[in-house]
Amino acid sequence: AREQKEAVPARPLWISHPKSDDSAFLYRIGQATGLPSAEAAKTAAYLNALEGLAREMLTTLEIEGDTTVIRSHMTFQGVEIMAHAVHIEEGPDGFACWMQVSYPRSERSKVMDEIAAARQQDQAWERAQAAFVRGDFGTAQLELTGILNQTGSLAYVRFSLDEAKKMLGDTYREQKNYLEARHWYENLEAFAEDGTLRGSARQALSTLPEPPMMWPMRDRWAGRKVGLICGLRDGAELRSFDAMTRMLRRECQQAQLTAVDLGRGLEPMDLEDVLDVEILSALAPERETQQIGVILAVLYDVDPAKSASSDHPVIDTVVRYFIADGLTGQIVDRNQFKEMTGTQSADRMAARSVEILIRRYLVPGSPALLEK
Repeated sequence: AREQKEAVPARPLWISHPKSDDSAFLYRIGQATGLPSAEAAKTAAYLNALEGLAREMLTTLEIEGDTTVIRSHMTFQGVEIMAHAVHIEEGPDGFACWMQVSYPRSERSKVMDEIAAARQQDQAWERAQAAFVRGDFGTAQLELTGILNQTGSLAYVRFSLDEAKKMLGDTYREQKNYLEARHWYENLEAFAEDGTLRGSARQALSTLPEPPMMWPMRDRWAGRKVGLICGLRDGAELRSFDAMTRMLRRECQQAQLTAVDLGRGLEPMDLEDVLDVEILSALAPERETQQIGVILAVLYDVDPAKSASSDHPVIDTVVRYFIADGLTGQIVDRNQFKEMTGTQSADRMAARSVEILIRRYLVPGSPALLEK
């Protein structure tokens, strides 16, 4: 019996008398028994220490209800196994382990602040749901917008942020703000992790009215202010193409993009620099003062001699365009297409070309710009 007793190693004193917390660290014991290996026991003891820390923190915050989801999302930075504070035993039931870890109080405070903030978001989510059910869509919209505008960590909320996006889209739809509803549904269709939510968003999109032609450019241009410069050359001196600018501006506005005319005040020589040579220096003052984020430049170039030489409609026009990043001045896209102008009025010329430009060129192929 004496030999058997000596075979069992004495447990270190720190197991029964752990190190006391101090001003910088918390000290906790983790333990595990009945594991198939020493390493498995050590890992389980470490996780047991973290579980104990999590339970303490949630109790301190007076979190009510099921805390399993919250604990499963908790991350602990700075937890360290203390030197000479791991004890492993092997017995008939497998391996057992005790270990002592340290946890910085500063990290604990960060996590507790994040959990407390998440509780406020949970309450906002509950208020949004209640408002939606009773048909108070404006209040639901405000609550949901506040949740999604939260810049801090939302790792500990009890709901899915994608659920909040779906409900926000629904609130806009109920208020007949179909473009904002479309924005949130499209976001979900593209990025939601939950396949059911993606399908629900896709179904909701199918019930909305058709969007404006320029709608895809709102997100692709990151909502930036658009500077328009449109020129017309039809055998005479190059001049501003006001009808095209007006129509492009209207299309931008319908897609919730702010657009301004950069070409109206330019001299013919400056117009040529921009539209023929793609030199943007003449636009620099306006780009800065009006905070232009993207430049769309279009040249409608007619060769009257071609149409005059035929009694039938002929291709007599080349429409060239380029897109530049208004923040850097870098040209990110350029292309051209041919048209038949003949004796059409300026408005008809502009209307047809604007539709071709948007539907066949900008929407299918224009690259995205990063957010500011």
